[in-house]
Amino acid sequence: MRPKSILLRSYDWENDNSGGWEPWGDEALRAREDTAAALISSDPEAAMAELHILSEEGSIFADRWLGYCYQGLTTKYHDLERAEHHLYKAQMAGSWPASVELSKLLFEEKINDKWEAILEDGHQQGFIPSTFWLARFRYMQSKTRATAMQVRPLLEKAADAGHPAARLMLAQLKGRGMFGIRAIPQGFREVNALYDEFGAEPIS
Repeated sequence: MRPKSILLRSYDWENDNSGGWEPWGDEALRAREDTAAALISSDPEAAMAELHILSEEGSIFADRWLGYCYQGLTTKYHDLERAEHHLYKAQMAGSWPASVELSKLLFEEKINDKWEAILEDGHQQGFIPSTFWLARFRYMQSKTRATAMQVRPLLEKAADAGHPAARLMLAQLKGRGMFGIRAIPQGFREVNALYDEFGAEPIS
């Protein structure tokens, strides 16, 4: 069995640390949401139908799932416009995790540049996943020393909070000399320590 990548471990960390950043629906609605989600792999058509009903009833969870499904990640359905619609709807209903998911979609599919303002808002509110992805996407746009220095405070904030991918990215940038030659040995030590700590594959 291959170990999880640190990026996948970061998704787990974000899920574990996002509970207080999303409105919690009533128990009856949550039970129906769980039932619909459980059908995704075995009966996606039934799952999608129920998720659409739940979405109309105001379920943030359903809108997040629909946003995921319409990206073609777990089903045959692929409609990025619908994915954006449902994630935006969940975001507007008060879901900070949905705002990160929406930003990822906008950035990775090159739909528009609104991802930066969305993530900046989450960062200003103290939502650590927003802080990390804001740093990561900004650096991915321009992998220069100047950008690395610009995103360093963001990475340090997320790393101090325990975000695994932020800790690794910060260490990798040190190891690449982005923060000066003297930081390179420390960067290599921190990268190796993180691989030992997580027993995981590198971030991709």
